[in-house]
Amino acid sequence: MADDGTGKEDGYKDLHERWVRGLPLAELDTQVGSCKRGRWSPDELALLRSNVDHFIQENDVRDLDEFIFSRKRGERSDFYRDIAKGIQRPIFTIYTKVIHLFNVRNYVGRWSSSQEKELMRLQGLHGNRWSIIGRELGVSGRAAQDKYRNLKHRERVGKWSVCEEERLSGAVRSLGTESWQNIAECVRTRNGFQCRQKWVHLQAWRESGGEKTWSECDDVQLLHSLAGACVETEDAVKWACLCEGWEAARSASYLRTKWTALRRGVPRYQHNTFSDNLEYLLEHRLPALERLVHQNFSHSVN
Repeated sequence: MADDGTGKEDGYKDLHERWVRGLPLAELDTQVGSCKRGRWSPDELALLRSNVDHFIQENDVRDLDEFIFSRKRGERSDFYRDIAKGIQRPIFTIYTKVIHLFNVRNYVGRWSSSQEKELMRLQGLHGNRWSIIGRELGVSGRAAQDKYRNLKHRERVGKWSVCEEERLSGAVRSLGTESWQNIAECVRTRNGFQCRQKWVHLQAWRESGGEKTWSECDDVQLLHSLAGACVETEDAVKWACLCEGWEAARSASYLRTKWTALRRGVPRYQHNTFSDNLEYLLEHRLPALERLVHQNFSHSVN
């Protein structure tokens, strides 16, 4: 990948090398610019896949799965540096994304009841040693861990009861929000992910006095706010700043889910960039929303 003259490629390479040498993220942010964290954008994923494809062609790799997961570390020492080109993330996060995307054992399809029973038996035998469990089941450790979480909490879905909400509130007040797994143990009927979603999207907002529900007017405000943000990627949006003073915006995470709901109305939204999805919504969805808001206002006045 050639440098475009801006020095970005050298900066990314410096970021990767410093991470390999063990420099903490806080120092990386200070010395080489902000490292991206959190959800990967479609553009980042496309660049990663393109870099992997280029490496495969340049090095005549016949079996990517065997190359990544079976060869010794020394035989693939340059792989992660090469595929990291142009990606403003530490090497380790690129490594974990590759393990998730390109491990064919992550995609095992529908589990049979016998496989589910065997998974539960192995977890009772080995505890949370997922690499061992995955090896015995013929799947990746990650796939085994994810399936176990789903099985463990399969019946705990749907509307939260008043008792569950009270236990959640009490747990957060006692423990804070550092470990959602510990909070889930206090709630007893929900997993850590469910507890976090419930707290972030509703409970914290409700306990701070929030009452206003989301409406078409808020959809209009969200689209105008995103257009005014003048950013090219979803990760560049300062969601927490957008929430400030917005009654119906329960949290930054909640606001982001509302954006996700809007962009799902764009044809082939999964394959579009953030800018393309926003442009489509501003042109095709926003006028209809504004008409609906105007009609509702007129009816309320009359």
